[in-house]
Amino acid sequence: MLAPRPLSLALDGVKAMRQSTKDLNVIGEELVRCSRPCTGVHCSRRTGHIPRCLYFEVVGRRGRQGSIVVGLNPGRSSVFQRRYLLERGCTFAAVSSWFVDHGMRYPYYAHLRRLLDCLGLDGPILWTELAHCENEAGVAQLPLQTFRTCTRAFLQRELALFPEAWPLVAVGTEAYKGLAYRFPERTVIGASHPTGSRGHFHSLFKGGRLRSRAAALGRQALRTKAAAIWLVA
Repeated sequence: MLAPRPLSLALDGVKAMRQSTKDLNVIGEELVRCSRPCTGVHCSRRTGHIPRCLYFEVVGRRGRQGSIVVGLNPGRSSVFQRRYLLERGCTFAAVSSWFVDHGMRYPYYAHLRRLLDCLGLDGPILWTELAHCENEAGVAQLPLQTFRTCTRAFLQRELALFPEAWPLVAVGTEAYKGLAYRFPERTVIGASHPTGSRGHFHSLFKGGRLRSRAAALGRQALRTKAAAIWLVA
């Protein structure tokens, strides 16, 4: 059992978290107004197709060890989601409230949250992406340059707000490789996509817990500085 932290350290941590949240909101407001001419994306404030999937989940996360979950880029937005954002001005506050009202219960987030808890990552979660726009129609995967542009403009700034002790949890092999190359100073834990990997993600679990090999790989990653480890069953 971990010893309780002195009150002064706990208060310092609260102040730091509040500042990180404030700084993240600044980045988020810039994000939703991004007009960079990236190739392969559908980005239009007029229709509600805005850069998104930047959420900081704190409520209910009572542990100390935070984490940062990074996907490739958002999937197709629904008519319902776009209407929700348009009715609220396509602001970052609208993006954040959509997550609280609806998104956090989607299977993608619920399954990954379970993985984090099984790994002992029971603190706050930053949910983000390598690129924040969805693909335009007919595009299977964004060009590498689009990922480079968005990562430089946003992701590297997002990560700078949070401790290096917070591991990056990469969703899918492409995100895993990109993060491992781009951020060698951080621990990167890779896992298959929870809703699009033909059962590979769910094979990590048995009886609601991580299988022994996956759990051991997770422990290895978290005790090794700047490790890059892919979870397998």
